[in-house]
Amino acid sequence: MARAEFLKPILDRGWLCGAVIECYLADLRLKLKDRRICPAWRANSIVENRPKRQRWKKRNLDATDIAEMSSCYERCELEYFGTTKAYFSVNIAKCHWVTVVMHSDKKEFQVLDSLWRLEQSKEFVEKLREEILKDVEFANNEISTKKYPDVSKWEIKRYPIPMQNDTNSCGLFLLACMEHWDGDELTAEFSQETINKNRNMTAAKIIMSESNLLEKAKKDVLDIVAKARA
Repeated sequence: MARAEFLKPILDRGWLCGAVIECYLADLRLKLKDRRICPAWRANSIVENRPKRQRWKKRNLDATDIAEMSSCYERCELEYFGTTKAYFSVNIAKCHWVTVVMHSDKKEFQVLDSLWRLEQSKEFVEKLREEILKDVEFANNEISTKKYPDVSKWEIKRYPIPMQNDTNSCGLFLLACMEHWDGDELTAEFSQETINKNRNMTAAKIIMSESNLLEKAKKDVLDIVAKARA
């Protein structure tokens, strides 16, 4: 849910945390059906925590076993291969957001970075690919009737996007890529200038989105707008 303290960095030109990014992505999921937008924490969670993937072909499964099996299956079925394009929000070194798209038709991991060279994020994306491969192998061998593709040799490729000229806008550039990158090209133009110009609108979109259940916040915004127009 979109709280005021989460949105303040958008307006103050600060660095966006994962919570506010997830608020925006929740609304995009309702609108964009050609892509699977994974939770904002998914990439870092599986890379840093490395989920258990034991062999489950045994007689006595406990609740933890079943939950881990289910989580692995859901990541493969609903996120990685729910469509031909899975979008990941990647937080490098807890200071920089990068968009990564796993494109099944092209068999590649697309890196959309508004600040750094590929060399600075490639190691993380390689680890992400490795963890996705572990999920795929586990699902293929243990719990799925279908066979998911082997991603181990998929190329990690950087695609050019507009660049930021400050140190704090990476989260907003990520949101723009999530919304406007279709797997081949950008479907809308944006720049540091338009990113800054639209900060108020971005905050308003989060507050007024269908996925935001804080109805009082929506009413407060509408009241402010009405007073401004009076």
